[in-house]
Amino acid sequence: MRHDYDYSPACDAGRVELELSLKPYVDTTPAGCRKVAEQLFREWDPLLRHASGAAVMLWVSDGSEILEYNGDLSDDFPWCQYIGMGNPLRKEESLTTPQEWQEFHIRPFPYRGHENLKKFTYGELKEVITALKEVGERMTGKKIEVIETFDPGPEFAPSDFKFHRHMEVSNESQIIGVKGWVNAAASLHAEKHAYATYPDGIPEGTSFGEFFGRQCRAFCDDLGFDGVWLSNGFGFCLSAWNWRGQVFDGTCFRTDDIPKVKAGIERFWEDFTREFGDRVIEARGSNLSTGMDITAHGCPIDTIYSYNLLTPPNSPWAALDFRFGLELVGYLSHIAEMTKRGFLFRYYTHDPWWYNSPWFDRYGGNPHDIYLPLSLARLDEKGEVTRPEGINFLSCDDSFGHLPDRCPIEVIPHILAAVDGYSDAAGLVTWVYPYDYYCERGLRQGAPEDIFQDDWYMEAALDLGFPVNTVVSDRNFAGIDLAKLKHTVIVTPVPAEGTKHEAGVLRAIEGGIPVLLYGSVRRASAQLKSYIGVTETTALEGVDFTVESRLEGDTYETGALSKTLRHVPLVSAGGITEIGDGSSEVLVTVTNGKETRAYATYRKEKNLAWVRGSFPHDATSNGALPRVTDPEEFFPVAVLLRHMLSVFGIRLRFSAFSPKDKLPLLLYPACRGGYYQTGYSKDANIRVSLSMPEGAPIPVSCDAMVEDDTAHFTPKVWEHDELRIFVKQTDRSSVTCRYDDPTTLLADHRVTLTGLKDATVTFLAPKNNLVQFVLDKHDGRLLWDTNVEVEDLGDDRYRVSGCTGRLYITWQDKDARRELDEIGYTWPPKNR
Repeated sequence: MRHDYDYSPACDAGRVELELSLKPYVDTTPAGCRKVAEQLFREWDPLLRHASGAAVMLWVSDGSEILEYNGDLSDDFPWCQYIGMGNPLRKEESLTTPQEWQEFHIRPFPYRGHENLKKFTYGELKEVITALKEVGERMTGKKIEVIETFDPGPEFAPSDFKFHRHMEVSNESQIIGVKGWVNAAASLHAEKHAYATYPDGIPEGTSFGEFFGRQCRAFCDDLGFDGVWLSNGFGFCLSAWNWRGQVFDGTCFRTDDIPKVKAGIERFWEDFTREFGDRVIEARGSNLSTGMDITAHGCPIDTIYSYNLLTPPNSPWAALDFRFGLELVGYLSHIAEMTKRGFLFRYYTHDPWWYNSPWFDRYGGNPHDIYLPLSLARLDEKGEVTRPEGINFLSCDDSFGHLPDRCPIEVIPHILAAVDGYSDAAGLVTWVYPYDYYCERGLRQGAPEDIFQDDWYMEAALDLGFPVNTVVSDRNFAGIDLAKLKHTVIVTPVPAEGTKHEAGVLRAIEGGIPVLLYGSVRRASAQLKSYIGVTETTALEGVDFTVESRLEGDTYETGALSKTLRHVPLVSAGGITEIGDGSSEVLVTVTNGKETRAYATYRKEKNLAWVRGSFPHDATSNGALPRVTDPEEFFPVAVLLRHMLSVFGIRLRFSAFSPKDKLPLLLYPACRGGYYQTGYSKDANIRVSLSMPEGAPIPVSCDAMVEDDTAHFTPKVWEHDELRIFVKQTDRSSVTCRYDDPTTLLADHRVTLTGLKDATVTFLAPKNNLVQFVLDKHDGRLLWDTNVEVEDLGDDRYRVSGCTGRLYITWQDKDARRELDEIGYTWPPKNR
């Protein structure tokens, strides 16, 4: 009868792909290859049992083994046998200090002593692949796909092709600062070197896409690979790590170059896929968002997504720079629309090249970068959640070729918990992502400056605690069932007049869905401007303004947020032109001392809020990413999105020591009728004050001081706690929520809520469940016999009032209750 202590039927991890370098293969005999495969699949078996498919991605070299392949399996090739930069940036004789000599980013170090290093032949690689497929299928019962990898850069292994013979296809990396980053749109010079698919050499002007596609096809077919992974933005952007690119160089938008850049990338995909055929294509994509890729790099993402590849996963860079807003915004934007093959999630466990193992060191054994991205939800045109197609693990071996079983033992339970509790509805806040409009405006109409600010503003908002976890594209949003959105707040850029994005937003406003808009209104329709409550005039002169906000903000023990708001028109969709028309409440204004403009408004009768927004970072930054500005020097403009949620009854505030403190991320994904409180706190000293329309949220296994319908608590370093209970009470008290044993077969679950003071409690039940409330009145009543008046709110939501002290809540699936009737457990017995 009770079956829900186990994982639910929804706990399907999809296609699990284990990434592996060749470093574990010290012995490449058939027996040695089988031994490594057996260890790999044995360690990950607890997860593979919950998978619908399985694959292994092999990090053989840097992809040059594909480019150099001539069809002779007895040839050897440079492989990933180093720690650090595979292609030295400087000659050894130029290194004059211990720091230079030992720097991984300057020169490579062999992962084993020179006497133990081996050469790898293509024939031995084929033996590795054969063993993985045979052993994997025997141990898992699943057909194992094996995926080859190609990286455009100089990191992973020495490359004569990229660094010597064909420098014409390489550009200088804006990150590493050396020539050797392959441009997918490039063409090759002629040469007589023999290749598997060009035995007489390469003709002059051969496109790299054609050459690469043919070589990949022959390489995969001869060795047994099923497909290829394109790493580090290859095929998407020339410099996928940089906020500036071929279209936006940091000083201007080179819109005249968009057609050329776009055509070059499109030609690569056309040539590559024609030659490679229907084999598996996976791609890392960029570290940035779709809008960033379009506006800075001219990436024709809609054309790329029309091909038969898996949609790129989340970036692993948050483990390095802790900019989780960028990881999550990038992921949400990449999956708003997706390829027909679905999208992936990827987790960074070990690193085979750079000496670190993120699970143990960068993450410190904390699983926040599992739960945060797996708390995101994509909605389709029906408003249904799309689950990831699969999960990748980079990587299963560490920098020395070890396969420590401690890592999967510790990681797998969190993966399964996140998959089992994956979203099944829109969460607290849903981002309508104008994917089609961005492709049209940024690529075909050649106006990237209009949309450049948008994704950077959302990225900064997330890092400042904005709790968005759900995304739906403008295409899917236009006709979505609004009933699927009645428990979420819509957030989206101000739509342009006459677009499907605008039609969807107006429909949501008229349908009573709370909507929060951000961005310039200069392309908005007159109707939408009137809803927002603004008109336009001349732009405010200058770039630094004084901001005044009537919204409640965060509190600090020392220091305060600057009141200087910097607005750079070049990267902020022009100047600030909006003024209130008197129909809406103007909540935030900016002034240059002479004139004032509206910066945020709220229209109560439309339940519509708007924030102008500005590019939130230092627009003069020369680094890979724009520098986050000091909040005591410049007002953090993106914090206003979180502050504005209060007009919809969601009040989320932080109490920190200083404005410089890093704020927590708290997301509220929806699952089985309730939510999870999923979060990561970079500073465990920060306090949270949170109230929602239903009251103060009290997750299971959590405590809070509740007062005036608000929960005050210290967030955990990481959390993923079930949330079904909300409390409204005026008096201050310490409220706790704990799971209890059921005490009776009439309950599948029981929680105990303590510390209530004349409280109204709302409970969000799973569907098809019977719910009972028992207020402990110390009168000897059974703990599963309801003794308070219960109000049915619909949608499996219930409310009880006047609760003081201890409240027990139990729930049970109705099918389980029917089984109890059949065995005669329920009272009164059937024969009486």
